[in-house]
Amino acid sequence: MTGINLVCGIIATHGEATNSRSCDGFKEQWLKVIEKNKKINNVEFYFLYCSPDVKEVTINGMDFIVPGEESVANIILKTVYFFKYVLENKKECSHVLRTNLSSFYNFPLLLEKLESLPKSKLVLGSKGGGNAGRPSFPSGSGTVYSIDVITKIGEYYKDGMKDVTRKGRRGEDLVIRMDDMIMGALLAKYKIGITHLPYVNLQRLCKFMSHIKDFVDEKKIKSSPTRNVSFRPWFTNMIKNENKIHYRCSNPDFEFIFEKLMERYY
Repeated sequence: MTGINLVCGIIATHGEATNSRSCDGFKEQWLKVIEKNKKINNVEFYFLYCSPDVKEVTINGMDFIVPGEESVANIILKTVYFFKYVLENKKECSHVLRTNLSSFYNFPLLLEKLESLPKSKLVLGSKGGGNAGRPSFPSGSGTVYSIDVITKIGEYYKDGMKDVTRKGRRGEDLVIRMDDMIMGALLAKYKIGITHLPYVNLQRLCKFMSHIKDFVDEKKIKSSPTRNVSFRPWFTNMIKNENKIHYRCSNPDFEFIFEKLMERYY
């Protein structure tokens, strides 16, 4: 794609993901997606980790490793370090996608979409929040930022990591902990809007999947007469004529989902 030079950072861990599925299992699926993309575009990919065993940012193949413990709180640490790395080392980069292991992207369609959108002040992702006086935020499961937006975020953290706050009900400063909400607060600070890109939610607990019977466990999901559809044939039929960019695949059958999405889009 002319004019689009995309670098992708994938939040990763060696622990367990949704439904106690190994994150390394998701990474195996991503590696298959990456191989497909190598043949058709120039997107660069990195898996973003934390490790107490490194003393500085370490790159091992596609693994981008930041000093520290793996935790939800350190997702923002991995994100900021990666953004700053891109700014310093990927001078041709025009856009950065920050996503996670349980997401699937139709990269050919994403690149086509980016060609049609403004090349600056662009934040493309599912838009959440925006109520109770809080700023909207882009989904942590996957958002594309134009490089000028990455530059603004890098400027905020130019002297290292620091808190991002919001006003509480009594006017006090409250520290924001979640990475997507931190991004939302910074975007509001710099008056940068979010272009909404909905994703297809295949998480087993979502309303979209309320008719699927396969994932009943009688704990979080109870059996019901309305849960009478088998997931695999339903999903296979659903995507036959679909052309979507982003799927959230935190689902016990994620390997099947990735397989069928790769068949559909690659």
